[in-house]
Amino acid sequence: MTIKNRRIFITGGAGFIGSYLIERLFRNNTITCLDRRARSSNIEYLLQRYGEQLEGKLRLVEGDVRNREAVRDAVTNSSPDFVFHLASIAGVRQVVEKPFETMEANVLGSYNLLSAIREIGSKSQRLIFTSTSEVYGPTTFGAGEDTFTTLGSPYDPRWSYSASKIFVEHLFVALQREIQLPVVIVRPFNIYGPRQIGEGAVHIFMERALRGEPLPVYGRGDQVRAWCYIDDCVDGLLLLAEKGNGIYNIGNPQQALTTYMLAQKIRDMTDNKSQIVMRDMKFTDVYVRVPSIEKIHAMGYKPRVALDEGLKRTMQWYRSLDQYANPLG
Repeated sequence: MTIKNRRIFITGGAGFIGSYLIERLFRNNTITCLDRRARSSNIEYLLQRYGEQLEGKLRLVEGDVRNREAVRDAVTNSSPDFVFHLASIAGVRQVVEKPFETMEANVLGSYNLLSAIREIGSKSQRLIFTSTSEVYGPTTFGAGEDTFTTLGSPYDPRWSYSASKIFVEHLFVALQREIQLPVVIVRPFNIYGPRQIGEGAVHIFMERALRGEPLPVYGRGDQVRAWCYIDDCVDGLLLLAEKGNGIYNIGNPQQALTTYMLAQKIRDMTDNKSQIVMRDMKFTDVYVRVPSIEKIHAMGYKPRVALDEGLKRTMQWYRSLDQYANPLG
């Protein structure tokens, strides 16, 4: 990573991936983080770990990307060299239950950011947008970035998330055509690791396994996912921030397995022997999600962390938390 002496602007920087970007970039750069949860557990972790090292390096701005004035002020005041747009509403349950809010945050928030950049005549070196692998639809095996994306029925709320992300991809490319700023669109595939919260399967399985609770597997459990460790994801994002232009998948296609097999792996990492319970699927699912990463691989990118090692590191982090020190006590 050679990004140095630059002004970095990150929306959603208090989230999982955003906090790792901050951790990797703050020593050699100044960072503005815009997030409606500016003091999230991830940010609190960074403040506790790095303390005074972050002074003058990280500016936290509490604000919602749906607030146009807040976004414009934050962008104007930071005058960024690199913009990472990560702010989004995600998580299948959240998306299914609140499709309008999902699209409002993803579309309006992105429009506000790009409008601000266009307004101030930004001279940023690159705009990086984290889209989603969901844009490929219910079956994604070896999907390349130039293949067709799939828009599901608007009457199925599952697809409100991916539809909003595709719309934003078009917004970014439209701005690129108008003001000639290099744009990178990233489609991440199942990122996991320490400090992740939310609805991810690794997070849910690990929490429950450490408590000795049943691990819920939906449908037949034969859904296939390729899992990518957070460090490998951030390596890819930073490489693309330096050299990218266009659309790229980030993931680890060599680390694919079924959801049931993942539950078994995580259960076997504890002594609690939680039961794996099968539950009916209550929403549309993605059955296969395995990327092609040939495009970013040609730039020198290669995932380094195997699934077993990544799960071990993640489990060690969960075990370090007080709430799991005596899970059955």
